[in-house]
Amino acid sequence: MRTKLIYSLPLILPFMGIVNSAQALTPTGPLNHRWFYTELKAVYTKGKFIDYSGTDPVRSNFTVKINSGKGNCYGYLEEKWINVPFPHPFHFYNFCVDNSGNYGKYSSIDLENLGNDSVGSDFVSLNFVANGESPSTAKFTYQGIIIFQGKVKKNTDDLTSLDLVTKGGEGTAVYNKTSIMAGSTKAQLIFKWTKWASPPAEFETCRQVAFDLIEPGPEFVNCDTDPNVP
Repeated sequence: MRTKLIYSLPLILPFMGIVNSAQALTPTGPLNHRWFYTELKAVYTKGKFIDYSGTDPVRSNFTVKINSGKGNCYGYLEEKWINVPFPHPFHFYNFCVDNSGNYGKYSSIDLENLGNDSVGSDFVSLNFVANGESPSTAKFTYQGIIIFQGKVKKNTDDLTSLDLVTKGGEGTAVYNKTSIMAGSTKAQLIFKWTKWASPPAEFETCRQVAFDLIEPGPEFVNCDTDPNVP
């Protein structure tokens, strides 16, 4: 939405520049095919969300902590170069596993190439698993600006760092559990580039299912579809 772009321009503009053929990322550019450990957590304090658990909705009289959990989500950054001109846009996927051991593609979002080895968007809606619950019963989402900044060794494509430079302060965490509660609060968003390490094998399997490279087993059936969230 155009209105969202207005307030986020001061954050995006420092990363933008003139992108020429030398600066633009190639199909095998330094930011392509990168894995991240991802985590979202938030605290919904008393009186700050709506409680739907009773006969009528009321303001909450309790505090709730929501967390995607450690090791439950990994994200994958991919350059979109087929049939698109320079500078190539990017795509980011967030894969998570719930308490039942079911893996899924929780989000699939577009990011702009901002030049100077940075990518981002003025507004994203990025889903995570919530306290291990199935996405069919609980939705946990980061909404806000997101920018990744890479650093490349001079005169090479060797990536030395890739950081999320926007944190929870640039967005909110929205939680909605069907017929129980709904609210939004300050987000605590964590992204860590895995560098040259691979994610747990199950997440790579989920990615391959999402990209139609292999057929899914029973625990990966949600990897090739957008999540069924309320």
